[in-house]
Amino acid sequence: MNQLKIYPDWYKAHFLSRPNRFVMNLEYNSKKIEAYVPNTGRMHEFLVPGQVFYLTSISTPKFNYKVIGTEYQDNYVFLDTIRINSIFKSLLEKNILDQFDGISDLRREVKYKNSRIDFATFKDGRINCFFEIKSCTLCHNGIAMFPDAPTVRGRKHIEILETATAESIESHMVYLITNSSSKKFIPNYHTDYEYGKTFLKSSKINFHAFSLRFRDPVTIDLDDVRAVEIDKIHLQQHCQNSGSYILLLHNPTEIQLEIGKLSIRRFKKGFYAYIGSAMRVLDKRIKRHYSKKKKKHWHIDYITPDPMILKKTILIRSKNREEEALAEALEVTADSIFPCFGSSDSSRKSHLFYFKDNPLKTPGFNNIVLDFMTGTVKYEKDL
Repeated sequence: MNQLKIYPDWYKAHFLSRPNRFVMNLEYNSKKIEAYVPNTGRMHEFLVPGQVFYLTSISTPKFNYKVIGTEYQDNYVFLDTIRINSIFKSLLEKNILDQFDGISDLRREVKYKNSRIDFATFKDGRINCFFEIKSCTLCHNGIAMFPDAPTVRGRKHIEILETATAESIESHMVYLITNSSSKKFIPNYHTDYEYGKTFLKSSKINFHAFSLRFRDPVTIDLDDVRAVEIDKIHLQQHCQNSGSYILLLHNPTEIQLEIGKLSIRRFKKGFYAYIGSAMRVLDKRIKRHYSKKKKKHWHIDYITPDPMILKKTILIRSKNREEEALAEALEVTADSIFPCFGSSDSSRKSHLFYFKDNPLKTPGFNNIVLDFMTGTVKYEKDL
């Protein structure tokens, strides 16, 4: 059995809360514990009550455990991004990645201009090859996406590698996908539009994606490390300033408001999700929703950014108008709909949906968002 064990022990716990990027509250052995999180990504799809997380033992002044994995769609997902470079180095040393046969004089954290690159190889005392490694934990319905949060640093890494190619330095960007269900990889242009555009402009970098299968939360099956297709065609078609969006609103207390021709309406305390689209200038439309100085033109203008609190904006960039399909999907998971709101030119009954509790903490809502982000609503059968 050809395998790579990352940690000697692991323990199963259940999610309670994440007070900040580096700390997670979990239930372990019927007790509430705090664990260190070595992954600063958003990980919304995992942060739902009762979600299984895996821990390993550490010894620090503040923590006895750190979070190193979870489960998603019947697969283990390795979350310790700090260890991902060591994993890549082990894959090279064990000759698991055929694409990189013959690597020699490999060095870590090599300074180049104003950056540090994860790995470099040298020939005759000079750099001849760069490797920048990214850990990809977001994988839904077989589609892996990176990043799961905007990353200026990640974008700069692409730019610096592209610069290096002009100096005859062979450059590789490697995405290690720690969910073995991945069948395709797409840069996450929904969450980080600039990252998607930078990826498309980079013509000389060698981009690679590899899927890692974990036999258990801490052990990689080295016989099942696979190259994954990077779907650049999908990126070229949909990475643009158009598409649909969800505004997640919080209404802290019951209110009554006059909403244009809808007259006076009552809004219950809780959360609301509004579905809209902008097929020309999506970013400009979102900026307008945050503005307090605007003419009340649409129904949504009467409730945001006041008196409701605009908690989050979810963008689903696409060349296609998917607003109605998204509204149809959310109608199923919502606690109720707000009739006729924002749907005067739509076949749907409403584009405003009510949730008693924050829908971001429910698998149903997150699954719908990721269905549309990954495009698997349409071509799931083709994967």
